[in-house]
Amino acid sequence: MKDRVNEAPLLPTPRPTAGRWLRAAVLVGGVPVAVLLLLLAGGWLAPGPGLLALAATLLGAGALARLWVRDLLRLAAALRRAAEAQEGAVTGSRPPRRLRPSRSRSRRRCCRPRATWPRAS
Repeated sequence: MKDRVNEAPLLPTPRPTAGRWLRAAVLVGGVPVAVLLLLLAGGWLAPGPGLLALAATLLGAGALARLWVRDLLRLAAALRRAAEAQEGAVTGSRPPRRLRPSRSRSRRRCCRPRATWPRAS
């Protein structure tokens, strides 16, 4: 028995441009890189481990940004295709019925006189 996932046609993967993923990388890794640079400049972090941490942060932010931008491009393409497919949907159909009761009906329910117990005399 085949998996349904394997039967679905694969969509072309859009390639993110360098400018897009660099901006996303700055957004993702900007603060950690700034903190590492501040720690290195202040002498609170040894240069060897600090530069390794800086390189790892830059590589990680770049990889994450590239995946993030690629996934956003895929989502945008899927939404665009869905909107184009929906344009050919049935037109002129009646709008859906209101799900809540009319105001006058709900007002009547709300303002009904309450039943009272007979008072003991």
